[in-house]
Amino acid sequence: MLEVKRQGIAEEVITNIQAYLTDVQRDIAGSIHIELNWHKKIGEEINQQAERIVENELDLPANKLKANNVNIHKDKFRIEKLLSELQLLEKITDEIPQAIYQQKSAEIKNSSQALQNYLATHQQVEEILDLSQKAIVSKQITQLEEAEKKLSSLLEEENQEKKKNKIQELEKQIKEYQETLIRFSEQLDQKETQHKETQTTEEENQQVAQSGSEKEIEIELVKLELINDSKELPFEIKDEVNINEDTRYRYRYLDLRRPISKNLLLVKDKFCHELRNFLHKKDFVDVETPILAQSSPEGANCFLVPSSIKERYYTLPQSPQIFKQLLMVGGFNKYYQIAKSFRNEDARSNRQIEFSQLDLEMSFATAKEIMSLTEKLLKHVLKKTFNHEIKTPFPSLTYQESKKYESFRHPFTIPQKKYIKPLLNNKIDPERVIGEAFDLVCNGEEILSGSIRIHQAELQEKVLEILGYNKEAREKNFGYFLRALEFAAPPHGGIGLGIDRLLTVILNTNNLKELIAFPKNIDGTCSLTGAPNLLN
Repeated sequence: MLEVKRQGIAEEVITNIQAYLTDVQRDIAGSIHIELNWHKKIGEEINQQAERIVENELDLPANKLKANNVNIHKDKFRIEKLLSELQLLEKITDEIPQAIYQQKSAEIKNSSQALQNYLATHQQVEEILDLSQKAIVSKQITQLEEAEKKLSSLLEEENQEKKKNKIQELEKQIKEYQETLIRFSEQLDQKETQHKETQTTEEENQQVAQSGSEKEIEIELVKLELINDSKELPFEIKDEVNINEDTRYRYRYLDLRRPISKNLLLVKDKFCHELRNFLHKKDFVDVETPILAQSSPEGANCFLVPSSIKERYYTLPQSPQIFKQLLMVGGFNKYYQIAKSFRNEDARSNRQIEFSQLDLEMSFATAKEIMSLTEKLLKHVLKKTFNHEIKTPFPSLTYQESKKYESFRHPFTIPQKKYIKPLLNNKIDPERVIGEAFDLVCNGEEILSGSIRIHQAELQEKVLEILGYNKEAREKNFGYFLRALEFAAPPHGGIGLGIDRLLTVILNTNNLKELIAFPKNIDGTCSLTGAPNLLN
């Protein structure tokens, strides 16, 4: 294919040279004819001049005639010379094109031969280069193979020590995995035994009794793969190890690997799951309420959240109190939510600035009905979670008996019926008014508060006035809520149950922090993340 292409190029070059020589020949012939025409024109002019001279001589004197005769001879000589040159030029003109053509043809022939010789030489050079390149490539491949062998040998020697160390690490981990597998097999044995006890027939039970209730299983380790390395642990992942609290919560994700820490969160998950199951069966609806809200006076300082609107801010809710009452106005007669609550106050062993609570509200329910529902709820959840039966109804204290216990009352608790009219007419001291409210106390810890809410706008505004809110303040802070009560709000009441606090009492843990995955310290800081951040 390459040879055919080269031959075509040579033929094209020869054709171009021949066309060029033809153009040269044409140009030379044209130039010669122009020269001949010029000489002929000169000859004609000489003849015409001679004739004029002859005619004029007839009238000239003798001395001028003699001189003219001499000039005529000179001109005649010139004319003859010109004619001779003209004949020679015509002869040359006939011979030049043929000579030039032959010369150029010879040059073309020589050029064609030289081109063919060049192509042949070029082909030979290419063949030599191909052979040379093949030899070089072959040599390089050989050298590369030798280098790879040397490198492989060096790497193998270098990795021997690393492999040795790695094997030691793997042997150590295998030992730990074997211990874990043994524990797993024991747990599996227990679960299998329990399953057999509940699922087997009487015949199978007899077979188990004859062979013994304990069973052993053997697990063969087929393959061990290291998924990820670990740095040296800041403490041992064992329950019996005593760990500094700050270290534990700085590495909370490692602390949660300990069974004792992990199990507490699993218990909390089971507890909340059973709360939801019970309430759903009672036709309660789980509704989320806002986290970014307006401040409300509920006995604790609020967390402020800056807004993108200039000089405006949100607060994090201390409870969903007002929003759940608005849901009652909206026709949700049975509401609940496991809600996040925030209270900007000093933390204690039984308090956190961020915690979870069961929030529950019912329309057209009395305080006794709500307390009865609460008792049934806790009885169900404790049975399902801890397999523990509690007696109901719970023991109760009268108001007079409970006066020695300090308890907070928020401003949305309705007074008992006999105090409402005197309170509206300013005929009773507000401090003598008793509200429709109740608390649940366990082992000295208040774990639940509940009350019947105010559902009349006039009464709610009066209570806010007694608490020191003037008309402007009432409108600014509670205007939206007071307007909602004007649209036939139903009687309603509810509770707030501190889930973390109740589980702390039941599980007898030392601190509420144990029931929260990533808790805050007493001063409100987070050992894990370093929160809160400094303001820039």
